[in-house]
Amino acid sequence: MLTAAASHGGETDVDRLEALVAQWVRLRAETAEEKRVWREQKDQLDEEIALLEKEKADLTRALDEARETSSEADAVRARLRTRRNELQGAQDGLLPMLDRAEAAARAWMPRVPATLQDGLNEAFSRLPHTHQEAGRMTPSRRMQIVVAFYTALESLQNSVHVVKEMLSTEDGKRREMDVLYIGLARGFAVTPDGSWAAVGVPGADGWLWRSDASLAPDVRRAIDVHHRTTPAALVPLPLGGGGGEGGTP
Repeated sequence: MLTAAASHGGETDVDRLEALVAQWVRLRAETAEEKRVWREQKDQLDEEIALLEKEKADLTRALDEARETSSEADAVRARLRTRRNELQGAQDGLLPMLDRAEAAARAWMPRVPATLQDGLNEAFSRLPHTHQEAGRMTPSRRMQIVVAFYTALESLQNSVHVVKEMLSTEDGKRREMDVLYIGLARGFAVTPDGSWAAVGVPGADGWLWRSDASLAPDVRRAIDVHHRTTPAALVPLPLGGGGGEGGTP
């Protein structure tokens, strides 16, 4: 019966068992291979995921930094716009002031005796004398020129000057005079022989001189003190009032 059962259907139990064992071994081998391949792929996938996570983190950080930088840039641009508007407002207020200062500087030149203008001529020549000239200069450049002019002018104002000038006497004759200028506010002239003296004041069109022969000794003495040809002493000279009579330089 065993032989008959084993041979039933042309295939014995041993054959079937061997086939099943072979199939089981093959499945085990295939399963093992698939597990090995999966482990390798999993390792690769884990590495790729880690790289992607790192790249994501880097991109997120870069994006945050870019947003922060953009916000800072916006803030800087806003501050710059505000500062530009402030400077524009300051410049708008500065230009009329410069116009007035330059006009006043130009008006000063006739009030400065010709013999004292050398120190001012260079600064004066740089002043813009038309709106077109002013428009070609920056406000800062115009300011520098105005400051240079008034600095030179202040130096004249704060000094005593003795020069020789040709002045017209009341008889219409022009004579060489020794002239003592107290800053740019008052002048005293005396002839070399002390026979004629005058007090001068600045006017819009030049200096105006009023003759006063009684001042001749004091003016001569003040000039000698200035030249140190006589001992230092206080010399009374009239600084008040004004003159308008007599000749002009």
